[in-house]
Order: sequence, then C-alpha cells, then structure tokens
Amino acid sequence: GVTPGSSTTTADVTGVTPGSTTTADVTGVTPGSSTTTADVTGVTPGSSTTTANVTGVTPGSSTTATPGTTVVSTTLPEVQKGAIAWVVEGGKAYPGEEVTVKVVVNDKKGTNLAISGAEFRVTADGKVQLVKAGDKSAYGADVKMNGDKAKFLFTSGTGLSHVAPDGSTVIELTYKIDADATPGSKIPVTIKDLFISDADGFDLSNNVLVVDGEIEVLTPTTQVVTSEVVTSDVTGVTPGSSTTTADVTGVTPGSSTTTADVTGVTPGSSTTANVTGVTPGSTTATPGESTTSSTTTTINTTQKGVDVSSTTNNGQQGGTEISNSSSTTTTTSTSTTSTTSPISTTSAGYQRSYATIETQVGYYFSHDNGVRANGEKGGFSKDQVLVLKIYDVYEDGYEVERPVVDDELINFNGATPESEYNARTHTPKQTTIEDFKYDVPVYYGTMQLVDKDGKPLTVPAYIGVKGDATLDNMVDSVDASAVLRYYASVSTNDRTVYDVTLQSTKAGLEVSSPKDELDELAAFLADVNTNEWSADNWKTKKDGRRIDSNDASKILAFYARRSSADYNNVSNFDIWNEVLGTARFGA
Repeated sequence: GVTPGSSTTTADVTGVTPGSTTTADVTGVTPGSSTTTADVTGVTPGSSTTTANVTGVTPGSSTTATPGTTVVSTTLPEVQKGAIAWVVEGGKAYPGEEVTVKVVVNDKKGTNLAISGAEFRVTADGKVQLVKAGDKSAYGADVKMNGDKAKFLFTSGTGLSHVAPDGSTVIELTYKIDADATPGSKIPVTIKDLFISDADGFDLSNNVLVVDGEIEVLTPTTQVVTSEVVTSDVTGVTPGSSTTTADVTGVTPGSSTTTADVTGVTPGSSTTANVTGVTPGSTTATPGESTTSSTTTTINTTQKGVDVSSTTNNGQQGGTEISNSSSTTTTTSTSTTSTTSPISTTSAGYQRSYATIETQVGYYFSHDNGVRANGEKGGFSKDQVLVLKIYDVYEDGYEVERPVVDDELINFNGATPESEYNARTHTPKQTTIEDFKYDVPVYYGTMQLVDKDGKPLTVPAYIGVKGDATLDNMVDSVDASAVLRYYASVSTNDRTVYDVTLQSTKAGLEVSSPKDELDELAAFLADVNTNEWSADNWKTKKDGRRIDSNDASKILAFYARRSSADYNNVSNFDIWNEVLGTARFGA
C-alpha cells in the first residue's frame, strides 16, 4: 500500500543464521512509487543460500512494481570480516541455445583468503544440460569435472594456497537449455556440498559465502515453418504382382515436393521406390534416383530356396537390403548424396545388428583431448580394433554378414582420453585400478557396436598423468627416483625390461609383475621425452622405449617448477612445454 510518489521503502533482514534461507518480500507496491529495495545485513559466511527475494531492480534506478510482485535486490549480502563470497552470475538464452554461467569471487574488502583446494557441486534445477566446464580456476588449479561435481586440486601435491582477486572466475560452466523449456521461466543454479581447505588441510568452508544465481529462458520470436507435400504415385500395377511399395522418409520441412513414380510393374515382380534424406530446398527427385548412395554386392547365400542380392546402403538408416528373385540379381542406383553411417537396414524383416571385434591395448595421457596442432587426429586410436565383423539379423534368426566394413567409420562417439579421465574423481596417493583402466565403447558411424547378447563392445585403454611413473596421480621427486632405479637395474646384470618392475614403490598402485599392463602404463608415462604425437606411441611397449636418466632429469625439472610460486598460474601442459621444448612433439 505504498502511496505513489512516496520515498524509498526498505525491508531489513538482520542476523541471518548460517544455512538458512531468508526472504524479504516487498508486495503491494502502488504503481509510480520510487525504487523498492531489500537490505540484507549480518549474514554469516558459510550459509548455503541467503537471499532477499526482490527481483528485477537495476541498482540506482527508479522502478514501478506491479501490485503483488516480488522484487529481488542485486545488492550482495554483507560479508563478515575475514570472509569472501562466491557469486553465481547467471545468464539468459533462448530454448535450444547455450548459456555461460560463471562463479566469481567477491572480495570487495580485500580479505585475500588463501585457498589450497575445493570440492563442490553446481546444480541447475530445470530443463538445462551441462555441456562443458572451463579447465582453469582463478586459484591457479586445473578444474576436474565428474558429472555435476566440480573439483579442483593442485596436482603438484605441494599443498600451496592461492589467492583469487576480486572479480576473478572460480569456474565457468556452459549449459544448453532444452528445446522444450518454458519461455520466461527461471532455472535456479546453486552451489552445494562446498568444502574448502587451506595449505594445512583446515576447513575454510565457513569463510566463503555462497550466493546462488539463475538462468532465464528467453521468449523466442514466433516463426512460421511450412513444408511441401510429399507424394508417392504408384500406377499401372498389374493384378497379381507382388507388393509394390514407395518409401518416403526423412523429408525435412521446407523441402520441395518429391515424387517417386512406379509404373508398368510386371506381374510377380517386387518394386521399391526409396526417397530418403531430402535436403531442405532441394528440387524434385527424378523417379528411380535415391538421395542415398548404395553399393550392391552379390553374395552366394540362399534364403528359402532363392538367391539373395545384398545391398549395403550408406545412409542414416544404413545397412543391408535383401531382394529375392529367381536368379541372382545385381542392382544399381543413381546417387545424389553420400553419408557415412551404415548402421541399419530398410529391408523387410530386419531386426537388429551385432558385431564381433578383436582389440589391442592402448596407453594415453590424461591431457589428450584429441586435438593436434599439426592437424592430425589424436585421442583414442581406431587401430585398437584389429578385426571387426558386423552381422545383420532378420526374422526367423536369419543372419547376413556385411560383405564390406569400412574401418574409417570406427570411432568412439567423441570420447577422448581427457574426457574419460576427467569423468572420474582422482585423489593423489590414493589410487586404485579405477584411476587408470578404462573400457571405451566402440561405434561404427553413429551405431554403437554390441555383441550378440546386446552388450556394448569396448577397447581397453590405460590413462594416466604424464611423468607419473609411480602411478599415484601426481608428479614429484619420487617418480624421478623410480625412473633412475629402473634405468640402473635394466643396465646391469644382463637384465631386460621385463625382468624389472618400474613401479615398485609403496607410494603408488601396486603392480603385480614387470609384464603387468599397469607397468606398461608406468613406462608410457615415464618416457617423457618421447614424441607424444608419434603415430605408434599409444601402443609402444616397454621393450620399445628408452627410459633413462634423461627422463628422470626432465621429471625433476617439471616438479621443481610445479612446486614454485612463480608457476602458480601456469598449467601443467605449459610447464611440460617449457621443460621439453620442441622435443615434446618431435619437432
């Protein structure tokens, strides 16, 4: 009931208890009144959410509020002496678009709180999906993600504390708003389960006040989408002929009319007109043509007393077509578009596909994101799949092995050693086999490969931190000592590399023997001065490597820099570049 023209109305909230949620509602404001604000003071650091629900007010502006509405203040809560705040800065985007959300440091009082490590969850409660997270924090550490759990630690293991300046970014997150998100809705973004420690391991969680934010779903501009009529004309079919079908699939709205004409069908024959994958704006397809490339291969197989002609279609629905005739038939079709996903079939009776594979082990670095500066593809190697056979299964259990398998279509659906490694939580000096052993699903085009029982087919991969010869998830002087001991042992008494275990320390994961795959991984990680981008580095065994005092020296050089305050804001990747120079990538 504020009278128009009256002065500022203030709602004060004081003495808020940590962990509680306090709301100051300002309602019933008469249109035309001055700015209405809510002041929140005396908030104790460490409370999960302490807010004044007064929204939509621009600092310093004069706002007219609709009666019954609530206005959220943009003024931050008062932060006690000796504490700082982490503030979630929200964003705005349309349904189906991506939006960046940052957690920033608020330290207006210059507290300069030194933090050594932190672990927390960032949760967006609504129709959004977390797409990615920035890999660097203002606290000089690499950010490690595990689902919605964000964790950053100093991988050098020195426990040094770092101060992040006011306004710097703790973590940057990218979300994609679901296409069916309600326009005008607001999705809360909150920080939960916060744990912060200093260099001595003491809990500093109560010294950091968390201020949550939100993502606003914008209302899109109305668009009218029209599509042309798609028809199939089948004329002149002689009575008594077999089934004649015209399949028109995958037509995109806005494409031109596509007509498939099937005329003059001979009695007893089987005719199919396929019109697939029409591109928006394309012209009318000529009868008998297909927008999907196909290759026909005649195979010596008999199905129910007739010859079988097998056609492999490289389409989004891909696969093998079976046609019956009194004699072996080879067919061809004109192609206007080619794709590379032979993953299913358009044939009648087709049910599913399965595969068999033979694989070999691969070794990878945890920082390998699949990108190479020289333009070559990195990440998991498709050559881990030695043999691949794909079988298409039809009704009554009838199976046909695909006559041609294109090895270039083998992939891992975007997975990289870095993404797989970061999907798990790793703690230095507390390692298990789960830190290093990964079973990576294999795909053929867009089809995930499964065995006859429907279980995913995978390749075995071992992933670790460059320089971590002791398999304890950190690089320090112990790794250098392990390399020197290994080098000395192999160099004497006519021993071979398979007579000596590289990782024999108590600091890291136990290795059963010199031939254990874990010891092969240790050798891969310890061989720091070998070209990382060498084509065969991912599969080279211990007996193909030279691990010596030079590797030990480079590991010590890395450790010295990682332990120095002068390198607090330098990534591990860049430190290795400095230590190894051009030799790192074989230049």
